[in-house]
Amino acid sequence: GIEDWRGNFCGIFYDKHKYCGKVFTDHFSSEPLVYYKDGKNLIISSSVKILVNYLRSQRINVSISMAGAYSMLVYGFMYDNYTPFEGIYKLVAGTSINLTPNGGISEPEYYHKLCEPEHERTDLDTVVQEMGELFLKAAALAVEKNRHYGCTNYAPLSAGLDSRMTCFTLHKLGVEDAVLFTYSQIGEKDHVVPGKIAAYLGYTWLFKSLDNGNHLLDIDEAIDLADSLIKNDWPLELNGFLKLIDREKMGVVHTGVLGDVIVGSYYHRFTPKPYTLGAGASFIEAVDWLEQKLKDCVNERHFKDYEAGMMNIRGMNGIVPGYATSFMTCGEAVSPFMYVEFFDLCMSVPFKFRTAHNLYYKWVYSFMPEAAKFRYNGLRIHDSRKYFALKNRYLSIDRICDILSRKIKRRLGLELGMTPSTKWYNENERLRNFMDSYFKEAVEFVDVPELREDLMRLYASDNAGIKIQCITLAGTVKNFLC
Repeated sequence: GIEDWRGNFCGIFYDKHKYCGKVFTDHFSSEPLVYYKDGKNLIISSSVKILVNYLRSQRINVSISMAGAYSMLVYGFMYDNYTPFEGIYKLVAGTSINLTPNGGISEPEYYHKLCEPEHERTDLDTVVQEMGELFLKAAALAVEKNRHYGCTNYAPLSAGLDSRMTCFTLHKLGVEDAVLFTYSQIGEKDHVVPGKIAAYLGYTWLFKSLDNGNHLLDIDEAIDLADSLIKNDWPLELNGFLKLIDREKMGVVHTGVLGDVIVGSYYHRFTPKPYTLGAGASFIEAVDWLEQKLKDCVNERHFKDYEAGMMNIRGMNGIVPGYATSFMTCGEAVSPFMYVEFFDLCMSVPFKFRTAHNLYYKWVYSFMPEAAKFRYNGLRIHDSRKYFALKNRYLSIDRICDILSRKIKRRLGLELGMTPSTKWYNENERLRNFMDSYFKEAVEFVDVPELREDLMRLYASDNAGIKIQCITLAGTVKNFLC
């Protein structure tokens, strides 16, 4: 069955003799599928914009969904199965819709639930060994697919831990001709560290500067790429790089998406807590006064716990499409961390063993110790035996020093991060004028007075990231409905 398939997929089965079928997406909704249901009619598409255009061509009214609109303003992506358009929904990770002979259309049903393991694993030494085996298997499947089709092995590389584990695994598999690439503000860790790692591995390394934020000028292109489901700066950062290279030989791209919260955890402490609406929002200051409005217009979904909620909402609706969207224009992106068996194995380990990268570091030292030679995001990678527990957290003296150093540098403005959008907006007059002008025009197409007023209030924020979310929503309304 579908639950036994691996990789990125979505589609429909239909038996024309038995008049029954199934609409489905993969375990992580890597391939988006959206649908419109009207009685016994079900219209599906891999694109929100195409579905909107089709419905309007059939004289079916399409209007703004308040649930989807406020999801974008709070999260920077969609909450649960919503889209910005009324009556159009996304098929969420690991679900399918059954089509029955009498014309029945079921509600989406799970064939695989995230973060709900059948068994608990505490035998960490054995788990770590199995993790290494499964990670190699997952990466090897993607390498073989590229070999079969004559494609080059491309892999993004940042200063983080996840992408380097994927790149070191390619090296361990004997891949000799990989192309690693990075896009970042010049001088930041995401610029400096990847070059050193690429040189160590003997791979080609390509770098694109994001200085000045001029990639954010391509707003309409970004809105088409984002397809109304995520904020527009995520696909623009990657797409700006992809437009500069020959993508003819780009097949399956090896990423490290979600590794830190699969081998690690969304939890920072041992104490469990429930997921609440607004958790995982891109900019927490945008949540305070919008949270009630979002609550008023969504059917709040109840998750097993905080980790399950964060994985389903931020992970599947934000991080996964945020990275995969641009790659869909030229190939596919896969993360060995999202290989189903690997994912489920990690989730079977109680979160108290995964917090503070305890399990992650143990795995690094066992599976790929050479990856620990380089700091990740300014932090040293330690053997887990050097950790001690204090107030429900794993800590080490070195880690405390590293974290304090990073916070001081950011407070003093000595460290900006990979994509300092507010700095770009404040210092790049061309970008600032363009964003302001675009928003002023686009917001007039929002025909719901309360929503338009909220957009204008939010856009007045000093945070350029919040401005980008406002532009995404207003631009989506302009480009999709007008």
